[in-house]
Amino acid sequence: MIYSINLSPETESALEVKASRLGMDVEGYLRQLIDKDAQPVNVQPGTPLELSPPIPASPSDIVAYWDKVDAFGAFSDALDSSGLARKLRTNAENRAL
Repeated sequence: MIYSINLSPETESALEVKASRLGMDVEGYLRQLIDKDAQPVNVQPGTPLELSPPIPASPSDIVAYWDKVDAFGAFSDALDSSGLARKLRTNAENRAL
């Protein structure tokens, strides 16, 4: 099946960056996102859908959820974490109230 969508130049550029960081082309990256999100739903009529993920019960559940939603590496552009922390602290201290 083939779908065609119009994307803003900003969205297209963001997808290209994310795909390249994963070593993929945009088409493969989008296919991976769609495959991950479009799992079949087996629901009986009249059964309410669970729209949000369950609250993680343990630290390992939290890590598994973060891994599932690709939270790891979200700030991969911030290689110097202590430098980023200093910059954020300085910005917070110098902002106008």
